Amino acid sequence: MLRVGLTGGIGSGKSTIANYFSKLGVPIADADTIARDITSNQMLLKKIEMHFGKKVLNERNFLNRSRLHRLVFRYPQERRWLEDLLHPAILSIMREKLKEINFPYCILVIPLLREILHSINFVDRILVVDVSTSLQIQRVKTRDHISEKQVKSILKSQSSGVERLRIANDVIINNKTTSTLRNLVFQLHSAYLKLAEQN
Repeated sequence: MLRVGLTGGIGSGKSTIANYFSKLGVPIADADTIARDITSNQMLLKKIEMHFGKKVLNERNFLNRSRLHRLVFRYPQERRWLEDLLHPAILSIMREKLKEINFPYCILVIPLLREILHSINFVDRILVVDVSTSLQIQRVKTRDHISEKQVKSILKSQSSGVERLRIANDVIINNKTTSTLRNLVFQLHSAYLKLAEQN
């Protein structure tokens, strides 16, 4: 089975592209979804609480994700600590999901470049969704209801588009119409099916 790692910066449209592949019947494993699920794991939650304190929990003692995100984007060393805790668990679950897939190829949505590089041994190709910084800022402001300053702070903490493009096998520039994007995804879908036959 061909394994395609789908990556891109915040607001690049990874979820939209993954959704188009999903509508074509392609199995999707999303690192962000897995991260949301595993942070409800009591053992991991306890480690997060011990490191960051009660301030990252809500009144029901569940993880307050928005508070944690603000904290880790403000302090890079805290982000690295959290990534080092979560990434091995995320990749382990992804490996298990791969065993259950019965399709010529699958899409692994892995937002952060560091995660992609850590998972490079089980990703056959890397598809990068790229977009202009101005469009990223506009999308994230609208979607997450945060200020431009906050968006820029998040972007600063992420790998640059240039770094992502350097490791790409395939690229989608996400500034096109919906129908054009769907066509691009369909073309890649056909190409991946052919590549999967050769695997």
